[in-house]
Amino acid sequence: MAKKKPSFIRTTISVAADLKRRMDKVTEDVNWSGLACRAFEGKLAEISSRKQEKDMSDVITRLRESKRQNDTAATAAGREAGERWVKEVAEVAEIQRLEAAWDSLGANDQWTMFSVPDGNAYSAGECLVFTIQPDNDGVRQAAEEFWDFFLGDNIEAQNDAAFMEGFITGALDLWQTLKGQL
Repeated sequence: MAKKKPSFIRTTISVAADLKRRMDKVTEDVNWSGLACRAFEGKLAEISSRKQEKDMSDVITRLRESKRQNDTAATAAGREAGERWVKEVAEVAEIQRLEAAWDSLGANDQWTMFSVPDGNAYSAGECLVFTIQPDNDGVRQAAEEFWDFFLGDNIEAQNDAAFMEGFITGALDLWQTLKGQL
């Protein structure tokens, strides 16, 4: 089943002049709209949790915020693991294979790299290892050793799309800052 793309509506918000100046000085890529949306979702969840009588939209809002918080934590853990991979064990060729696979998908399809295609016997984490280590393609033991190094007892994190997104973007963001110096 195809993933439904969200629809967006443009709106205007006001921010203090000093805040806007500081935002404009940021050199890294920040999705300010996405950041604001997450804050709005959090406030809506807080408001709906205080209501005495909850209707289904309140429940959905609360659960959506819970999922967002979980995804945020998983993404942060993934980023940390991806950066650690680059810093401690990754080979240049492995990072380049990851970068090529990521870039080949295009911005609209990159989310598919975090999920396992229907009918695939391998997890998303195994597929990632097979991508960066083609000599180990299909060797589950190699993937298990790779993820055991980063995840230890939390081996299931490799099946979490938010964790995988964080791992890939964390690794590639760090790579972008380093590769020009090699």
